[in-house]
Amino acid sequence: MKVLGILQNLWVKDPERVKAMMERHGRIPILQKLLFYGGLTGKRLMAGLGDEWCNRITWEEASPEIGGHSGSVFKPDLKHIGGVIASVKPDVILTLGAVAKSGFLEFRQTAECKAVCYHLPHPASRKHSVGGMMTLLKQCRRWLDEENKRRLFTAP
Repeated sequence: MKVLGILQNLWVKDPERVKAMMERHGRIPILQKLLFYGGLTGKRLMAGLGDEWCNRITWEEASPEIGGHSGSVFKPDLKHIGGVIASVKPDVILTLGAVAKSGFLEFRQTAECKAVCYHLPHPASRKHSVGGMMTLLKQCRRWLDEENKRRLFTAP
């Protein structure tokens, strides 16, 4: 089962350096490394979804823009979202946060997407308690486990 996780947008201290790294090594591999390098979002995802799912999920952002501070927020890029979905061909899409959710829902109005979608708050959201966020992520992990088993046993 292919799973795509969409977050809002990456932010790093040196956006130009990261853009250069992405040009050399590819966008998704660099995103994967940066997400789980030690930031709050990656720590919470790992704690809630577990190593197996965090490593299986293809992680992307709703915008290809890279911010230079934690307050950097960019509008979802529907062309980018569509390109990622076309490339990954996911069975399941997780949107994490309001920006990712709104971008995906807007994209879905203009294009067909057969993937099952599960919307979650952003893991580093200040609007939700840490305990509440962990509960949601663990529920998502159980759902992913169940969906994966169901697909394994009902595959043609």
